Amino acid sequence: MALIFARVELPGEPSTAQYETLHKKMSAVKFNQTIVTEKGTFKLPHATCASEQYASANAAAEVVKVEADLVVKGAHVLTRSGSDRQGINLEKIAERNT
Repeated sequence: MALIFARVELPGEPSTAQYETLHKKMSAVKFNQTIVTEKGTFKLPHATCASEQYASANAAAEVVKVEADLVVKGAHVLTRSGSDRQGINLEKIAERNT
Protein backbone atom coordinates (compact mmCIF):
# COMPACT_ATOMS: atom_id res chain seq x y z
CA MET A 1 0.00 0.00 0.00
CA ALA A 2 1.09 3.57 -0.61
CA LEU A 3 2.19 6.01 2.07
CA ILE A 4 -0.76 8.26 2.94
CA PHE A 5 -0.38 11.52 4.83
CA ALA A 6 -3.23 12.96 6.90
CA ARG A 7 -3.53 16.47 8.31
CA VAL A 8 -6.27 17.18 10.84
CA GLU A 9 -7.28 20.57 12.19
CA LEU A 10 -9.67 20.49 15.11
CA PRO A 11 -12.19 23.38 14.92
CA GLY A 12 -12.58 26.11 17.50
CA GLU A 13 -9.84 26.55 20.05
CA PRO A 14 -8.70 22.96 20.69
CA SER A 15 -6.48 22.25 23.66
CA THR A 16 -3.16 20.46 23.65
CA ALA A 17 -4.93 17.61 25.47
CA GLN A 18 -7.45 17.28 22.62
CA TYR A 19 -4.65 16.99 20.06
CA GLU A 20 -2.89 14.43 22.27
CA THR A 21 -6.14 12.45 22.38
CA LEU A 22 -6.42 12.74 18.60
CA HIS A 23 -2.88 11.40 18.14
CA LYS A 24 -3.65 8.42 20.40
CA LYS A 25 -6.79 7.66 18.39
CA MET A 26 -4.87 8.00 15.13
CA SER A 27 -2.19 5.64 16.39
CA ALA A 28 -4.88 3.07 17.18
CA VAL A 29 -5.92 3.10 13.48
CA LYS A 30 -2.31 2.76 12.26
CA PHE A 31 -1.40 6.42 11.66
CA ASN A 32 1.98 7.50 13.03
CA GLN A 33 3.53 10.86 13.81
CA THR A 34 6.81 9.71 12.27
CA ILE A 35 8.01 8.49 8.90
CA VAL A 36 11.01 6.31 8.15
CA THR A 37 13.15 7.07 5.10
CA GLU A 38 16.53 5.91 3.88
CA LYS A 39 18.00 8.89 5.77
CA GLY A 40 16.38 8.08 9.12
CA THR A 41 13.21 8.47 11.15
CA PHE A 42 11.57 11.88 11.16
CA LYS A 43 8.83 13.47 13.30
CA LEU A 44 6.01 14.93 11.24
CA PRO A 45 4.64 18.46 11.82
CA HIS A 46 1.90 19.05 14.39
CA ALA A 47 -1.44 17.36 13.59
CA THR A 48 0.09 15.46 10.67
CA CYS A 49 0.45 11.69 10.53
CA ALA A 50 1.16 8.95 8.02
CA SER A 51 0.09 5.37 7.32
CA GLU A 52 0.67 2.61 4.82
CA GLN A 53 -2.40 0.64 5.90
CA TYR A 54 -5.05 2.09 3.57
CA ALA A 55 -5.80 1.50 -0.10
CA SER A 56 -6.61 5.12 -0.95
CA ALA A 57 -6.64 8.67 0.38
CA ASN A 58 -10.45 8.48 0.39
CA ALA A 59 -10.52 5.34 2.55
CA ALA A 60 -8.00 6.89 4.94
CA ALA A 61 -9.96 10.18 5.12
CA GLU A 62 -13.11 8.39 6.21
CA VAL A 63 -11.25 6.63 9.04
CA VAL A 64 -9.49 9.83 10.09
CA LYS A 65 -12.80 11.75 10.14
CA VAL A 66 -14.43 9.17 12.41
CA GLU A 67 -11.52 9.34 14.88
CA ALA A 68 -11.28 13.14 14.79
CA ASP A 69 -15.04 13.53 15.31
CA LEU A 70 -14.69 11.52 18.53
CA VAL A 71 -12.47 14.34 19.81
CA VAL A 72 -14.23 17.39 18.29
CA LYS A 73 -17.06 17.29 15.74
CA GLY A 74 -16.43 18.91 12.38
CA ALA A 75 -12.66 18.43 12.12
CA HIS A 76 -10.99 19.56 8.90
CA VAL A 77 -9.31 16.54 7.28
CA LEU A 78 -6.93 16.33 4.34
CA THR A 79 -5.36 13.08 3.17
CA ARG A 80 -2.86 12.68 0.36
CA SER A 81 -1.00 9.90 -1.39
CA GLY A 82 0.74 10.92 -4.60
CA SER A 83 -1.91 12.55 -6.79
CA ASP A 84 -4.74 10.90 -4.80
CA ARG A 85 -6.21 13.32 -2.27
CA GLN A 86 -9.38 13.73 -0.25
CA GLY A 87 -10.67 16.63 1.84
CA ILE A 88 -13.48 16.60 4.40
CA ASN A 89 -14.93 19.79 5.92
CA LEU A 90 -12.49 22.01 4.03
CA GLU A 91 -13.48 25.61 3.25
CA LYS A 92 -14.25 26.04 -0.45
CA ILE A 93 -12.78 29.30 -1.70
CA ALA A 94 -13.33 29.00 -5.48
CA GLU A 95 -14.92 26.87 -8.16
CA ARG A 96 -12.61 24.66 -10.19
CA ASN A 97 -11.79 25.97 -13.67
CA THR A 98 -11.76 23.19 -16.24
